[in-house]
Amino acid sequence: MKILILSQGDFKSGKGHINRSNLVYEYLKKKKIGVDYFSFNGSKKIKIYNRKNKNINKNEFVKKIKSANTIITDEVSCPKGLINLLKKKFICSISPNGKFNKYAKIIFSRTHPIGRYSKNTIISSSFNNFLPGSNLIKIKNYKNIISSKNKITIGISMGGYDKHNKTLKLLKILLNFKKFIKLIILFNKTDLKNYNKISDYLRANKFDYKLSAMKKNTWKIFSGSAFLYLSGGISAYESIFVGIPSINIINDPHKKKLTEYLTKFKLTNIYKITEKKKISNITELYFRNNNLLLNQKNKIDNFIAKINYDPYSKLLKLVKRYYKTIN
Repeated sequence: MKILILSQGDFKSGKGHINRSNLVYEYLKKKKIGVDYFSFNGSKKIKIYNRKNKNINKNEFVKKIKSANTIITDEVSCPKGLINLLKKKFICSISPNGKFNKYAKIIFSRTHPIGRYSKNTIISSSFNNFLPGSNLIKIKNYKNIISSKNKITIGISMGGYDKHNKTLKLLKILLNFKKFIKLIILFNKTDLKNYNKISDYLRANKFDYKLSAMKKNTWKIFSGSAFLYLSGGISAYESIFVGIPSINIINDPHKKKLTEYLTKFKLTNIYKITEKKKISNITELYFRNNNLLLNQKNKIDNFIAKINYDPYSKLLKLVKRYYKTIN
């Protein structure tokens, strides 16, 4: 079997597609499956990149498509030109709302697919299917993080495209806590206007901070954080499977609906950016009492331990089974 993985790589969709697809690639490599990995960005002028982030030409990409018998896709807004190149192949989509879902033989996702797909498509939708962006942080390592006598480290990521600059609004809420915190902030540098506003505010108010571009794996950057401020949706789920407590600042109703599943198990909190007092109060609670963070971490780890969780193996078995059946 030869598999080609294609993920969306533009910043508007965030880094989650690339992180997940890379881990699928690494798993398949370990299982000695023939696999190639590519990402794309652009809508009118499409650019294709290999795993080393090197731009490749269309002819080279078409050759790779022809040599693959299975395509695994992770995207939400793939352009028609690219879809037309791949739609006749055996496609397994790992996105619940991907444009490829209409042509997919298999949809493997954490929630039931949204939008159009064929009545003949094999649907595997389960929380156990969730493909995280990194591995679980061990409790021993987490205890070391929150027991530090220095400032507590907090991560902030309001998504790949923070149009309304919720990051800056959140920083203004955190101003009263600046003596106790070290911030790791992920922000898309291509949004230069808002990036400069954040940078100027951090410097003017003498925060202890690191402002990072979205080039590396989000969860490696946040691995030393006591807790995170996120924008909900997939990032909220990934924080659970990585094992870092989070507070989610959500205005988008679709992201809120997706994230509310986690609140049923008290695994995270959801607030609007306008709920300044509530955000401030829960932040202060976490600062005052490390045991609250440790309890939240234990709650997350216990939740993960209770579910039968091996999504990569499940994905591979499903692809092998139905590829043989259909072909």
